[in-house]
Amino acid sequence: MQQILTDAGVDTAELTTLIRLIFYVFYGVVMVVTLIYQGGLALYYRRRTPLVQEALLNLEAPPVQV
Repeated sequence: MQQILTDAGVDTAELTTLIRLIFYVFYGVVMVVTLIYQGGLALYYRRRTPLVQEALLNLEAPPVQV
């Protein structure tokens, strides 16, 4: 692998830095998307709390089959 990189004119230190940068950017994007998605779900269900409470109060026990 080292020989292939040398033949291609790629410095391994630069490649390591580039891979580390890609790693941080990728996981940073994953964190931001997760926070936005989870925050959106929290707001969605927060606005529907009365409907969820009503649905939970109106639950009937399923029939028991013997």
